[in-house]
Amino acid sequence: MGYSARKAVPFETYGKVSPPRAAHSGMERRRETNCNPIWLANASREWENVLHLGKKLHFKAKEIIPPVQEGQRGVYYLKHGKARLFYVDNHERDITLYHMGEGTLLYDVAMHNYNNTRTVVYSITPVEVYFFGADGILTEEFAVEHPQLMLSLINAQAVKNMYYVRRLVNVAGGNAFSNTCKLMLELSRSYDNALEIPLGVTHEEIASLLCVRRSWLGKILRRLKDEGVIARCTKSRLVISDVDKLAKYAA
Repeated sequence: MGYSARKAVPFETYGKVSPPRAAHSGMERRRETNCNPIWLANASREWENVLHLGKKLHFKAKEIIPPVQEGQRGVYYLKHGKARLFYVDNHERDITLYHMGEGTLLYDVAMHNYNNTRTVVYSITPVEVYFFGADGILTEEFAVEHPQLMLSLINAQAVKNMYYVRRLVNVAGGNAFSNTCKLMLELSRSYDNALEIPLGVTHEEIASLLCVRRSWLGKILRRLKDEGVIARCTKSRLVISDVDKLAKYAA
């Protein structure tokens, strides 16, 4: 299938610096923005130029970052730290949608849905964010003065929606085993077919992404290891041993 192993990006640098660029231009944007099925990072760095227009806020680790500040919805720019976006379903279970690193916008999609009270952002580490109220940025004046930021906002929403729709299709069209293999294969492809991929999430968080129980994921990972498909899947990284077999299981 033409896959070749590449050196993995250290997790310690994830969300802070871009991984090495792929040799071909088609991969440059994805590697530069650090967007993959688990993490989104560095996708909205243009907002660094207007932080003085936002409200600087700090949240401790494991805190809810509210969608409203002083009665107004808006977006946050994640300057430092890591966060998780999750959805609370009708059974009060939280289902992870994305993990977000530095240089990412928070609540950019939910900002337009004033009745959405089930989508929540949760700080994984201590974070520093800048809040921009919707009344200030969703105006013609702001768009004219900062067209690049409006493009950034549209792009951030499109990327999140793309991954969300892809996850819905995968979950609806497969079982827990095939969906786990699809996720691993997409991670490999997002790093130019690397066989070692930084993760930065626990098995419990991966299970939440896949909408399966942690115990089910454990059984799936043991099977993949026993069959020689993967060599390792820890919080720090995923190591794939047989990508052709993984692709077969993902089909």
